[in-house]
Amino acid sequence: MSRREQHQDTYFPEGEDFFKLINKIETQCVQETESNLSTLGNQIPKCYKQLGIVLSLMYRMGCCHWGCHGKEHTIEHLVGRTVTSSMAALRLIKFGYYDEALAIIRNIDEIGNLTFLFYNKHEYIEEWRLLSDRERKNKFSPPKVREILETLKVIVPTDKERYGLLCEIGVHVTPNTTPQTYNLLGKPILGNVYQSLGLIICINELCWAVATVAAPAAKIALIDRKYAEHIFEVAIKLASLIGSIRIEVLKELKDSRK
Repeated sequence: MSRREQHQDTYFPEGEDFFKLINKIETQCVQETESNLSTLGNQIPKCYKQLGIVLSLMYRMGCCHWGCHGKEHTIEHLVGRTVTSSMAALRLIKFGYYDEALAIIRNIDEIGNLTFLFYNKHEYIEEWRLLSDRERKNKFSPPKVREILETLKVIVPTDKERYGLLCEIGVHVTPNTTPQTYNLLGKPILGNVYQSLGLIICINELCWAVATVAAPAAKIALIDRKYAEHIFEVAIKLASLIGSIRIEVLKELKDSRK
Protein backbone atom coordinates (compact mmCIF):
# COMPACT_ATOMS: atom_id res chain seq x y z
CA MET A 1 0.00 0.00 0.00
CA SER A 2 1.36 3.43 -0.95
CA ARG A 3 1.87 6.21 1.58
CA ARG A 4 -1.00 8.15 -0.01
CA GLU A 5 -3.33 5.15 0.30
CA GLN A 6 -2.30 4.74 3.92
CA HIS A 7 -3.07 8.38 4.57
CA GLN A 8 -6.50 8.09 2.93
CA ASP A 9 -7.33 5.11 5.15
CA THR A 10 -6.48 7.05 8.33
CA TYR A 11 -9.54 7.77 10.45
CA PHE A 12 -10.97 11.25 10.02
CA PRO A 13 -13.76 12.34 12.40
CA GLU A 14 -17.31 12.61 11.11
CA GLY A 15 -20.66 13.67 12.54
CA GLU A 16 -20.48 15.32 15.95
CA ASP A 17 -16.80 14.36 16.22
CA PHE A 18 -16.07 16.49 13.17
CA PHE A 19 -17.71 19.53 14.78
CA LYS A 20 -15.75 18.92 17.99
CA LEU A 21 -12.52 18.87 16.01
CA ILE A 22 -13.40 22.11 14.20
CA ASN A 23 -14.36 23.76 17.47
CA LYS A 24 -11.00 22.78 18.93
CA ILE A 25 -8.92 24.18 16.09
CA GLU A 26 -11.12 27.31 15.90
CA THR A 27 -10.33 27.94 19.57
CA GLN A 28 -6.63 27.50 18.85
CA CYS A 29 -6.88 29.97 15.96
CA VAL A 30 -8.59 32.54 18.20
CA GLN A 31 -5.81 32.20 20.78
CA GLU A 32 -3.09 32.59 18.16
CA THR A 33 -4.87 35.57 16.58
CA GLU A 34 -5.28 37.40 19.88
CA SER A 35 -1.67 36.72 20.91
CA ASN A 36 -0.43 38.15 17.60
CA LEU A 37 -2.61 41.27 17.53
CA SER A 38 -0.13 43.26 19.60
CA THR A 39 2.84 42.22 17.44
CA LEU A 40 1.59 43.51 14.08
CA GLY A 41 3.35 46.88 14.07
CA ASN A 42 1.83 50.05 15.48
CA GLN A 43 -1.31 50.55 13.44
CA ILE A 44 -3.26 47.29 13.88
CA PRO A 45 -3.20 47.26 17.72
CA LYS A 46 -4.28 50.92 17.75
CA CYS A 47 -7.02 50.26 15.19
CA TYR A 48 -8.31 47.28 17.14
CA LYS A 49 -8.47 49.26 20.39
CA GLN A 50 -10.14 52.24 18.71
CA LEU A 51 -12.61 49.93 16.99
CA GLY A 52 -13.68 48.71 20.42
CA ILE A 53 -14.28 52.30 21.53
CA VAL A 54 -16.37 53.14 18.46
CA LEU A 55 -18.43 49.96 18.57
CA SER A 56 -19.13 50.43 22.27
CA LEU A 57 -20.54 53.89 21.61
CA MET A 58 -22.49 52.66 18.57
CA TYR A 59 -23.92 49.84 20.68
CA ARG A 60 -25.24 52.43 23.12
CA MET A 61 -26.59 54.59 20.30
CA GLY A 62 -28.33 51.63 18.71
CA CYS A 63 -30.18 50.62 21.88
CA CYS A 64 -31.11 54.14 23.07
CA HIS A 65 -28.80 53.87 26.07
CA TRP A 66 -28.86 57.64 26.60
CA GLY A 67 -32.63 57.87 26.37
CA CYS A 68 -35.23 57.21 23.70
CA HIS A 69 -36.51 60.11 21.58
CA GLY A 70 -39.78 58.25 20.94
CA LYS A 71 -39.70 58.73 17.15
CA GLU A 72 -38.83 56.35 14.33
CA HIS A 73 -35.48 54.60 14.82
CA THR A 74 -34.12 54.35 11.27
CA ILE A 75 -30.61 55.52 12.14
CA GLU A 76 -30.49 53.53 15.37
CA HIS A 77 -31.42 50.37 13.50
CA LEU A 78 -28.72 50.94 10.87
CA VAL A 79 -26.21 51.51 13.65
CA GLY A 80 -27.41 48.41 15.49
CA ARG A 81 -27.05 46.26 12.37
CA THR A 82 -23.54 47.63 11.94
CA VAL A 83 -22.61 46.65 15.49
CA THR A 84 -23.94 43.09 15.24
CA SER A 85 -22.39 42.59 11.79
CA SER A 86 -19.06 43.93 13.07
CA MET A 87 -19.05 41.55 16.02
CA ALA A 88 -19.87 38.65 13.69
CA ALA A 89 -17.06 39.70 11.33
CA LEU A 90 -14.60 39.87 14.23
CA ARG A 91 -15.49 36.33 15.29
CA LEU A 92 -14.94 35.08 11.75
CA ILE A 93 -11.61 36.92 11.56
CA LYS A 94 -10.43 35.31 14.78
CA PHE A 95 -11.52 31.88 13.52
CA GLY A 96 -9.49 32.37 10.33
CA TYR A 97 -12.53 32.77 8.05
CA TYR A 98 -11.24 35.90 6.36
CA ASP A 99 -13.24 35.59 3.13
CA GLU A 100 -16.49 35.29 5.03
CA ALA A 101 -15.57 38.25 7.22
CA LEU A 102 -15.02 40.37 4.11
CA ALA A 103 -18.48 39.38 2.86
CA ILE A 104 -20.01 40.82 6.04
CA ILE A 105 -17.74 43.87 5.87
CA ARG A 106 -19.04 44.54 2.36
CA ASN A 107 -22.56 44.67 3.82
CA ILE A 108 -21.41 47.21 6.42
CA ASP A 109 -19.88 49.29 3.61
CA GLU A 110 -23.32 49.37 1.99
CA ILE A 111 -24.76 50.78 5.21
CA GLY A 112 -21.91 53.30 5.29
CA ASN A 113 -22.70 54.61 1.81
CA LEU A 114 -26.41 54.78 2.63
CA THR A 115 -25.83 56.59 5.93
CA PHE A 116 -23.49 59.04 4.22
CA LEU A 117 -26.22 59.71 1.64
CA PHE A 118 -28.71 60.41 4.44
CA TYR A 119 -26.22 62.81 6.01
CA ASN A 120 -25.91 64.75 2.75
CA LYS A 121 -29.62 64.63 1.82
CA HIS A 122 -31.77 64.30 4.94
CA GLU A 123 -34.98 64.02 2.94
CA TYR A 124 -33.86 60.65 1.62
CA ILE A 125 -34.23 59.10 5.08
CA GLU A 126 -38.01 59.37 5.06
CA GLU A 127 -38.25 58.35 1.40
CA TRP A 128 -36.10 55.27 1.98
CA ARG A 129 -38.18 54.34 5.00
CA LEU A 130 -41.59 54.71 3.32
CA LEU A 131 -40.98 53.26 -0.16
CA SER A 132 -42.24 49.80 -1.01
CA ASP A 133 -39.65 47.01 -1.06
CA ARG A 134 -39.50 47.04 -4.87
CA GLU A 135 -39.23 50.83 -5.09
CA ARG A 136 -36.57 50.90 -2.39
CA LYS A 137 -34.47 48.27 -4.18
CA ASN A 138 -34.77 50.18 -7.44
CA LYS A 139 -33.84 53.59 -6.07
CA PHE A 140 -31.51 52.72 -3.19
CA SER A 141 -29.63 49.62 -4.33
CA PRO A 142 -25.87 49.79 -3.58
CA PRO A 143 -25.01 50.89 -7.17
CA LYS A 144 -27.79 53.49 -7.14
CA VAL A 145 -26.64 54.92 -3.81
CA ARG A 146 -23.11 55.29 -5.21
CA GLU A 147 -24.50 56.99 -8.31
CA ILE A 148 -26.51 59.48 -6.24
CA LEU A 149 -23.45 60.31 -4.12
CA GLU A 150 -21.42 60.86 -7.29
CA THR A 151 -24.17 63.11 -8.66
CA LEU A 152 -24.07 65.13 -5.45
CA LYS A 153 -20.30 65.47 -5.97
CA VAL A 154 -19.48 64.26 -2.47
CA ILE A 155 -17.18 61.53 -1.22
CA VAL A 156 -18.27 57.96 -1.90
CA PRO A 157 -17.02 56.14 1.23
CA THR A 158 -16.87 52.77 -0.56
CA ASP A 159 -16.52 53.32 -4.28
CA LYS A 160 -17.25 50.94 -7.14
CA GLU A 161 -13.68 49.58 -7.29
CA ARG A 162 -13.43 48.72 -3.59
CA TYR A 163 -16.94 47.29 -3.54
CA GLY A 164 -16.08 45.15 -6.57
CA LEU A 165 -12.97 43.75 -4.86
CA LEU A 166 -14.98 42.86 -1.74
CA CYS A 167 -17.54 41.09 -3.95
CA GLU A 168 -14.85 39.25 -5.91
CA ILE A 169 -12.94 38.01 -2.89
CA GLY A 170 -15.60 37.66 -0.22
CA VAL A 171 -18.89 37.01 -2.00
CA HIS A 172 -18.99 35.87 -5.62
CA VAL A 173 -17.21 32.71 -6.75
CA THR A 174 -15.25 32.49 -10.01
CA PRO A 175 -13.10 29.78 -11.61
CA ASN A 176 -10.14 31.45 -9.86
CA THR A 177 -11.68 31.43 -6.39
CA THR A 178 -9.46 29.88 -3.72
CA PRO A 179 -10.53 29.87 -0.06
CA GLN A 180 -8.65 31.86 2.59
CA THR A 181 -5.60 32.50 0.39
CA TYR A 182 -3.77 35.11 2.45
CA ASN A 183 -0.21 33.88 2.13
CA LEU A 184 2.73 34.41 -0.21
CA LEU A 185 2.55 30.84 -1.51
CA GLY A 186 -1.01 31.27 -2.73
CA LYS A 187 -2.05 28.21 -0.76
CA PRO A 188 -5.80 27.78 -0.20
CA ILE A 189 -6.80 27.04 3.39
CA LEU A 190 -10.13 25.91 4.83
CA GLY A 191 -10.14 28.37 7.70
CA ASN A 192 -9.01 27.87 11.32
CA VAL A 193 -5.42 28.78 10.42
CA TYR A 194 -4.01 32.13 11.53
CA GLN A 195 -2.69 34.21 8.64
CA SER A 196 -1.28 37.62 9.49
CA LEU A 197 -2.11 39.10 6.09
CA GLY A 198 -5.74 38.02 6.43
CA LEU A 199 -5.98 39.55 9.88
CA ILE A 200 -4.42 42.85 8.82
CA ILE A 201 -6.56 43.26 5.71
CA CYS A 202 -9.79 42.37 7.48
CA ILE A 203 -9.16 44.63 10.49
CA ASN A 204 -8.34 47.57 8.24
CA GLU A 205 -11.39 46.98 6.05
CA LEU A 206 -13.67 46.53 9.06
CA CYS A 207 -12.40 49.70 10.72
CA TRP A 208 -13.07 51.69 7.56
CA ALA A 209 -16.57 50.24 7.16
CA VAL A 210 -17.49 50.99 10.77
CA ALA A 211 -16.12 54.54 10.58
CA THR A 212 -18.19 55.26 7.46
CA VAL A 213 -21.35 54.43 9.40
CA ALA A 214 -20.48 55.93 12.78
CA ALA A 215 -19.36 59.38 11.61
CA PRO A 216 -22.42 60.37 9.52
CA ALA A 217 -24.84 58.54 11.85
CA ALA A 218 -23.59 60.62 14.77
CA LYS A 219 -24.35 63.80 12.84
CA ILE A 220 -27.96 62.90 12.04
CA ALA A 221 -28.98 60.76 15.03
CA LEU A 222 -31.47 62.22 17.50
CA ILE A 223 -29.18 62.00 20.51
CA ASP A 224 -27.62 64.52 22.88
CA ARG A 225 -25.03 66.56 20.97
CA LYS A 226 -22.26 65.83 23.46
CA TYR A 227 -22.57 62.10 22.70
CA ALA A 228 -22.95 62.74 18.98
CA GLU A 229 -19.80 64.86 18.81
CA HIS A 230 -17.84 62.30 20.79
CA ILE A 231 -18.92 59.47 18.47
CA PHE A 232 -18.01 61.58 15.44
CA GLU A 233 -14.58 62.37 16.84
CA VAL A 234 -13.68 58.77 17.73
CA ALA A 235 -14.95 57.58 14.33
CA ILE A 236 -12.74 60.08 12.51
CA LYS A 237 -9.79 59.00 14.66
CA LEU A 238 -10.52 55.36 13.77
CA ALA A 239 -10.42 56.21 10.06
CA SER A 240 -7.12 58.06 10.52
CA LEU A 241 -5.47 55.01 12.11
CA ILE A 242 -6.17 52.63 9.22
CA GLY A 243 -3.03 51.34 7.53
CA SER A 244 -2.26 50.89 3.85
CA ILE A 245 -2.53 47.08 3.76
CA ARG A 246 -6.07 46.70 2.54
CA ILE A 247 -7.93 44.56 0.04
CA GLU A 248 -6.07 46.05 -2.95
CA VAL A 249 -2.89 44.40 -1.66
CA LEU A 250 -4.56 41.00 -1.80
CA LYS A 251 -5.68 41.66 -5.37
CA GLU A 252 -2.14 42.64 -6.38
CA LEU A 253 -0.75 39.53 -4.72
CA LYS A 254 -3.20 37.28 -6.53
CA ASP A 255 -2.51 38.97 -9.87
CA SER A 256 1.24 38.49 -9.40
CA ARG A 257 0.75 34.72 -9.23
CA LYS A 258 -0.98 34.50 -12.61
